[in-house]
Amino acid sequence: MAQKNLKDQVLRLLMSTNEELTLDDIALEVSYSKWYLTRKFKEETGETLMSFVKRTRMICAANNMFDKKIMDVALDTLYRSHEGFSRAFFKMFDVSPREYKRKMRLDPQFVAKTMNDVRKRIEEGGILMSETPIPVFVQVISKPERQLVCKKGKVAEDYFAYCEEVGCDVWDTLLTIKEALGEPMGMWLGEHLVESGTSKYIQGVEVPLNFQGDIPSGFSMMQLPACDVMIFQGPPYPDADFSEAIGQLWQVMEHYDPRRVGYEWADDLGGSFQLEPRGERGYIEGRTVKRV
Repeated sequence: MAQKNLKDQVLRLLMSTNEELTLDDIALEVSYSKWYLTRKFKEETGETLMSFVKRTRMICAANNMFDKKIMDVALDTLYRSHEGFSRAFFKMFDVSPREYKRKMRLDPQFVAKTMNDVRKRIEEGGILMSETPIPVFVQVISKPERQLVCKKGKVAEDYFAYCEEVGCDVWDTLLTIKEALGEPMGMWLGEHLVESGTSKYIQGVEVPLNFQGDIPSGFSMMQLPACDVMIFQGPPYPDADFSEAIGQLWQVMEHYDPRRVGYEWADDLGGSFQLEPRGERGYIEGRTVKRV
């Protein structure tokens, strides 16, 4: 099931229930991790998973508006208040629920024209996409020479391809390493650190230079040089929206000039890494730098 069209799977799941579906529920249904699911959905559709869920629920609400009270439709769409539903409805259809309900009775072509406008805005990327700048905390930390317990793929350059090659359970294994200097990371290695026949994107956890612990089966060790790392941390966000939070932080990093604080990128000293997305602390990513 997980190998079929992901959008169709999610749509069928939404149509099968009026109950609230969490990201965990959908991930369980399609047999993917939450992180992999949201990244893969965005890759396949160009839209975040939760935006698609909200949009689909709202279109169903519009279709049910004719013979139901607006408050009943709001509750069916899992909004707790009339005001919240009305704001979301207006954002999508450019008309209030009350006006939509009135016009759909008077003009048989109104719904078709409205849905066509929504479809066009979706195709042009103008609906349910956040364009609000986010505050990002930036700091530079120094790391000593150390080792990395990691599992490498063959050709993967991102999380999606990596999970396709090696599976999505590497993180859990890394969490069992007691001597770890920090939490597991997804890493994009600098070119000089990529061994022939192995992937640019890997997952691993840093350990002391004198690490003598057991290395899990299928994993390997590599030495990392001392370096400075510029850390970017976005604001807290709802866990279900972590794909959007990652995308927003990437936009900030893409346009950030480290020279404004006396540094330049130094991927030859390591590359970049991402920590597990956790809504309560904001998304965190780092990239190696050196002083100008």
